Amino acid sequence: MDRQKRWCNWVLLTALFLSVWGAYLITNIATSGDSRWSLLTALSIIKEFNTDLNEFADAGNNPIVERIGGNFYAIFPIGASIIAVPFVAIIDPVLTKFPIIEQFLRNRSPTIKEKLTVANFYYGFEMLIASFLIALTTVVFFLIARNRLSLTMALVPTFIFAFCTSAWSIAATALWQHGPSMLMLTLALYLLIQGRSNPRLICLAGLPLAFSYVVRPTNAVSLFFLSIYIVVHHRRQAPLYFVLAGILLSAFLAYNLSVYGAPLSPYYAPNRLGHNTAFWEALAGNVISPGRGLFIFSPVLLFSVLGVILLFKNRAATPLDCYLMVIVVLHWLIISTFPHWWGGKSFGPRFLSDMLPFLCYFIVRYLELAPALGRGHRLALHTAFLVCLAISFTIHFRGATRMAAWGWHETPLNLDRHPERLWDWRDLQFLR
Repeated sequence: MDRQKRWCNWVLLTALFLSVWGAYLITNIATSGDSRWSLLTALSIIKEFNTDLNEFADAGNNPIVERIGGNFYAIFPIGASIIAVPFVAIIDPVLTKFPIIEQFLRNRSPTIKEKLTVANFYYGFEMLIASFLIALTTVVFFLIARNRLSLTMALVPTFIFAFCTSAWSIAATALWQHGPSMLMLTLALYLLIQGRSNPRLICLAGLPLAFSYVVRPTNAVSLFFLSIYIVVHHRRQAPLYFVLAGILLSAFLAYNLSVYGAPLSPYYAPNRLGHNTAFWEALAGNVISPGRGLFIFSPVLLFSVLGVILLFKNRAATPLDCYLMVIVVLHWLIISTFPHWWGGKSFGPRFLSDMLPFLCYFIVRYLELAPALGRGHRLALHTAFLVCLAISFTIHFRGATRMAAWGWHETPLNLDRHPERLWDWRDLQFLR
């Protein structure tokens, strides 16, 4: 019976993964821009066993590429490129050995006259890889939800994560840092939750948490506070946790020393943050502005806040819950100190998207505690929940499928030159 149950679980998880990935592949547009250099760096690792971009003719004339010691490197962290390596290692030979696949892709990109490669069809391959990573993240998040909810109920927050947030409209459309970041943080959360019944898993959380920092510097907040959580609440597992995290971070620092002559690249410099004279505007804008507000683009995430309220009202908050709350709030504060807080050409709250696994986790907690509410309150809240879910799905469906929504950044005025457009309720990005 146990074997049959395990087999059924694997079938369910595989079906969930393929359903989400298939939905992404069918609907998503490719939104590659600056992110293309993450894919090209992965190609360089495979072809030349280095991370420089000297082999690409336009590298020297691109603002996303910097010159270090006579070589050209993408300014972004190396993490997303490392994750892309196995995908590119498979894709590149397939294009050579199976002309029928190249022809299929060429039919979708008739403007490419030369031989189709990872380098010139980067936007399509970015979307393929990014959507795979978010589909995988969705499966891990489902396991987190299943830990506290019934099978049917666990699918609700899983659907919200996959299709009612920036996981769909941003992270699954191109190889931004946010997709790999979400995957690492979700894996870490899963291991910490499972570690309550199997403490040996706590140690393994050091690997995804450390790598989340390699992917994106703002994940230093998660790495720091969850490390404190392990020291305080899982002291016996802490030594091995730090050994595993330390090995990975040491390799990362060694790489930086070899390329930049410093432990960290300029992208990790703390002076990139803390100089926003419009901090209070950014703080509000990241959550309620019509152009970038988290709760405007995903109103269903208001129930994450309600989940937190219910946790304290019912005195049901675990120590891990409290650490996650602190991480989300500090992440919000930190990204609001960035002068370019709206994140350039994107769809909705890109800089807050890394926190989606934690925010959706609190929706799990809301659904867990909601049955204890009075019937009248429960009916009203469930109605509002379904309305917010439908609105959130519609908004991110447009972001994932309509290039016009992404063109909002340029017309009628360039957003980077006219950030006041972020507060224009008469011209909403998701209605383009």
